[in-house]
Amino acid sequence: MRKTADVSVNSYLGQKGWKRTVKTDETKAAAAPATVMVGQSGSRLKREQLHEYQVHACEFLKTNPIAALFIDMGLGKTIITLTALCDLILDYAVVGKVLIIAPLRVARDTWPNELRKWEHLECLDMSVMVGTAQQRIAALRTPSLLYVINRENVKWLVDYYEKNDL
Repeated sequence: MRKTADVSVNSYLGQKGWKRTVKTDETKAAAAPATVMVGQSGSRLKREQLHEYQVHACEFLKTNPIAALFIDMGLGKTIITLTALCDLILDYAVVGKVLIIAPLRVARDTWPNELRKWEHLECLDMSVMVGTAQQRIAALRTPSLLYVINRENVKWLVDYYEKNDL
Protein backbone atom coordinates (compact mmCIF):
# COMPACT_ATOMS: atom_id res chain seq x y z
CA MET A 1 0.00 0.00 0.00
CA ARG A 2 2.88 2.38 0.79
CA LYS A 3 5.51 3.51 -1.67
CA THR A 4 9.07 2.58 -0.80
CA ALA A 5 12.24 4.25 -1.95
CA ASP A 6 14.29 2.43 -4.58
CA VAL A 7 17.50 3.97 -3.27
CA SER A 8 18.90 2.41 -0.11
CA VAL A 9 19.41 4.62 2.91
CA ASN A 10 23.15 3.93 2.92
CA SER A 11 23.63 5.02 -0.69
CA TYR A 12 21.48 8.09 -0.07
CA LEU A 13 23.58 9.06 2.93
CA GLY A 14 26.75 8.44 0.96
CA GLN A 15 25.54 10.79 -1.77
CA LYS A 16 24.98 13.45 0.88
CA GLY A 17 28.50 12.90 2.27
CA TRP A 18 27.19 12.38 5.80
CA LYS A 19 29.44 10.84 8.45
CA ARG A 20 28.71 7.60 10.24
CA THR A 21 28.68 8.37 13.96
CA VAL A 22 26.34 7.63 16.82
CA LYS A 23 24.99 10.42 18.98
CA THR A 24 24.66 9.53 22.65
CA ASP A 25 23.25 11.52 25.52
CA GLU A 26 24.95 10.52 28.75
CA THR A 27 22.05 11.80 30.83
CA LYS A 28 19.72 9.32 29.14
CA ALA A 29 22.21 6.47 28.78
CA ALA A 30 20.78 4.50 31.68
CA ALA A 31 17.20 4.86 30.47
CA ALA A 32 17.65 4.15 26.76
CA PRO A 33 20.22 2.97 24.24
CA ALA A 34 22.19 5.45 22.15
CA THR A 35 20.04 7.44 19.76
CA VAL A 36 20.93 6.96 16.12
CA MET A 37 20.46 10.10 14.06
CA VAL A 38 20.09 10.27 10.27
CA GLY A 39 23.00 12.15 8.79
CA GLN A 40 25.31 10.94 11.50
CA SER A 41 25.13 7.17 11.70
CA GLY A 42 23.97 6.05 8.28
CA SER A 43 20.91 4.20 9.59
CA ARG A 44 17.37 5.30 10.28
CA LEU A 45 15.21 4.34 13.19
CA LYS A 46 12.59 1.68 12.54
CA ARG A 47 8.97 1.60 13.65
CA GLU A 48 9.75 -1.40 15.83
CA GLN A 49 12.02 0.86 17.90
CA LEU A 50 9.10 2.91 19.20
CA HIS A 51 8.63 2.46 22.93
CA GLU A 52 5.53 0.65 24.15
CA TYR A 53 3.98 3.87 25.49
CA GLN A 54 4.57 5.52 22.09
CA VAL A 55 2.80 2.68 20.27
CA HIS A 56 -0.08 2.91 22.75
CA ALA A 57 -0.32 6.70 22.29
CA CYS A 58 -0.24 6.30 18.50
CA GLU A 59 -3.13 3.82 18.63
CA PHE A 60 -5.00 6.22 20.93
CA LEU A 61 -4.65 9.03 18.39
CA LYS A 62 -5.82 6.80 15.55
CA THR A 63 -8.94 5.63 17.38
CA ASN A 64 -10.00 8.92 18.99
CA PRO A 65 -10.94 11.74 16.59
CA ILE A 66 -10.55 14.30 19.40
CA ALA A 67 -7.40 13.62 21.40
CA ALA A 68 -4.46 15.27 23.14
CA LEU A 69 -1.06 13.96 24.19
CA PHE A 70 0.07 15.12 27.63
CA ILE A 71 3.57 13.70 27.53
CA ASP A 72 6.70 15.36 28.90
CA MET A 73 9.14 17.12 26.60
CA GLY A 74 11.53 14.78 24.80
CA LEU A 75 9.41 11.64 25.08
CA GLY A 76 8.27 11.49 21.48
CA LYS A 77 5.07 13.45 20.89
CA THR A 78 6.27 14.32 17.39
CA ILE A 79 7.09 10.74 16.33
CA ILE A 80 3.87 9.48 17.89
CA THR A 81 1.87 12.03 15.92
CA LEU A 82 3.79 11.45 12.68
CA THR A 83 3.31 7.68 12.96
CA ALA A 84 -0.42 8.08 13.59
CA LEU A 85 -0.71 10.51 10.66
CA CYS A 86 1.23 8.15 8.40
CA ASP A 87 -1.23 5.36 9.18
CA LEU A 88 -4.31 7.58 8.90
CA ILE A 89 -3.19 9.04 5.57
CA LEU A 90 -1.67 6.03 3.83
CA ASP A 91 -3.23 2.94 5.39
CA TYR A 92 -6.71 4.08 6.36
CA ALA A 93 -7.08 6.96 3.87
CA VAL A 94 -9.18 8.94 6.35
CA VAL A 95 -6.91 11.99 6.43
CA GLY A 96 -5.77 14.05 3.45
CA LYS A 97 -3.57 17.06 3.95
CA VAL A 98 -2.52 18.04 7.46
CA LEU A 99 -1.67 21.45 8.93
CA ILE A 100 0.67 21.33 11.91
CA ILE A 101 1.00 24.47 14.04
CA ALA A 102 4.01 24.67 16.34
CA PRO A 103 6.45 27.11 17.90
CA LEU A 104 8.96 28.44 15.35
CA ARG A 105 11.94 26.27 16.31
CA VAL A 106 9.80 23.15 16.55
CA ALA A 107 8.12 23.89 13.19
CA ARG A 108 11.40 24.68 11.45
CA ASP A 109 13.64 22.02 13.00
CA THR A 110 11.91 19.30 15.05
CA TRP A 111 9.13 18.20 12.70
CA PRO A 112 11.33 17.91 9.56
CA ASN A 113 14.15 16.24 11.52
CA GLU A 114 11.82 13.62 12.99
CA LEU A 115 10.38 12.90 9.56
CA ARG A 116 13.87 12.23 8.17
CA LYS A 117 14.97 10.23 11.20
CA TRP A 118 12.41 7.42 10.95
CA GLU A 119 12.41 4.85 8.14
CA HIS A 120 8.67 4.10 8.22
CA LEU A 121 7.89 7.77 7.47
CA GLU A 122 9.80 7.94 4.18
CA CYS A 123 6.53 7.92 2.25
CA LEU A 124 5.41 11.20 3.84
CA ASP A 125 6.45 14.60 2.58
CA MET A 126 6.43 17.85 4.48
CA SER A 127 6.42 21.51 3.52
CA VAL A 128 7.60 23.93 6.20
CA MET A 129 6.00 27.38 5.95
CA VAL A 130 8.43 29.64 7.84
CA GLY A 131 10.67 32.49 6.79
CA THR A 132 9.79 35.41 4.53
CA ALA A 133 6.36 35.79 2.93
CA GLN A 134 7.84 34.59 -0.39
CA GLN A 135 9.31 31.50 1.28
CA ARG A 136 6.02 30.72 3.03
CA ILE A 137 4.05 31.10 -0.22
CA ALA A 138 6.50 28.80 -2.04
CA ALA A 139 6.14 26.22 0.74
CA LEU A 140 2.36 26.52 0.65
CA ARG A 141 2.34 25.95 -3.12
CA THR A 142 4.55 22.87 -2.81
CA PRO A 143 2.39 19.72 -3.09
CA SER A 144 2.71 17.89 0.21
CA LEU A 145 0.82 15.74 2.69
CA LEU A 146 2.01 17.66 5.75
CA TYR A 147 2.30 21.44 6.10
CA VAL A 148 4.03 22.91 9.15
CA ILE A 149 3.73 26.54 10.23
CA ASN A 150 4.73 28.47 13.33
CA ARG A 151 2.06 29.99 15.55
CA GLU A 152 2.97 33.58 14.66
CA ASN A 153 2.23 32.94 10.97
CA VAL A 154 -1.23 31.44 11.36
CA LYS A 155 -2.88 34.85 10.91
CA TRP A 156 -0.78 35.36 7.75
CA LEU A 157 -2.01 31.98 6.44
CA VAL A 158 -5.67 32.80 7.10
CA ASP A 159 -5.26 36.23 5.49
CA TYR A 160 -3.51 34.68 2.48
CA TYR A 161 -6.35 32.21 1.96
CA GLU A 162 -9.00 34.92 2.29
CA LYS A 163 -7.15 37.32 -0.03
CA ASN A 164 -6.72 34.64 -2.71
CA ASP A 165 -10.19 33.08 -2.35
CA LEU A 166 -8.72 29.68 -1.51
